[in-house]
Amino acid sequence: MRHSRITSTAQASPGRGSKGATASETRARIVEAAARLYRTAGHRKTTVADIARDLSMSPANLYRFFPSRQAIETAVVGELLDQVGRAVRAAACSEGPATERLRRVLHAAETLHARRRTEDPRLHELVVTATSASWPIATSYADRLNSTLAQLVS
Repeated sequence: MRHSRITSTAQASPGRGSKGATASETRARIVEAAARLYRTAGHRKTTVADIARDLSMSPANLYRFFPSRQAIETAVVGELLDQVGRAVRAAACSEGPATERLRRVLHAAETLHARRRTEDPRLHELVVTATSASWPIATSYADRLNSTLAQLVS
């Protein structure tokens, strides 16, 4: 997952942001910058001012797109977990008997999380933080994973 493109799937208000970009494009740029900085410095040491500076915008402008640092972290975690979710769904929908698809689902999730743990340990730490603290984005991911597993088992 190292240097993978991270874009926000969160809905943004319509309109234009800085330099003529739409709000959703600006949100995606913010999430990518945050992930890049989290990857190098960690989420605990990265400030909203750092993210804004990386994007050549003011912190006040950044707060037009995300109400808090927590919201930015949540968007980054959401993207990281969505990457795993897409791989899991692809494995669940693949050809073959249910037991083989179940094995592929578990392997896909384990492989992506293990790869992130070794290649992007600071991003992995953010996902662990979100999971340990039961952030809604993490519990939603767990619910989707549980639903996929339940469908395969039944």
